[in-house]
Amino acid sequence: MHSHSQQSEGHVIDDPNTMNSDIDESQSDDSFEMEISDELRNFFAVSAKFKEERRKSQETKDLEDNSAHSGRKLKRSTAPPTERPGQRRLKEMQELYGEHAAMIHGMETALQLQFDRACDKKQPSHWPVIPLNV
Repeated sequence: MHSHSQQSEGHVIDDPNTMNSDIDESQSDDSFEMEISDELRNFFAVSAKFKEERRKSQETKDLEDNSAHSGRKLKRSTAPPTERPGQRRLKEMQELYGEHAAMIHGMETALQLQFDRACDKKQPSHWPVIPLNV
């Protein structure tokens, strides 16, 4: 049995243990009180709506992928690529960095290689990704 009382900032939820009359005063100090503002309620509603839309979108995508690949094998193409590998990346680098694109591209490549070597050598474990389910 939860007791809800209105305040100017939002809602206060009291722990049901504080409502029992047979609890003495020393135990009532351990009560849990949490204020939930309207902004927090709105945040939770938007978050729940987003999660539901994302879940439905993922289910739809999975169904489309399964139906697209079911009943027929994927054909391998022997046709040559439509553009040179890396050409699009070079064009983007030119647009972003101008005459320094080649130097910056080389620096990025060297840094990526160092990172890959360190990962291969140290074999780091992945940091756990734990979702916040509120």
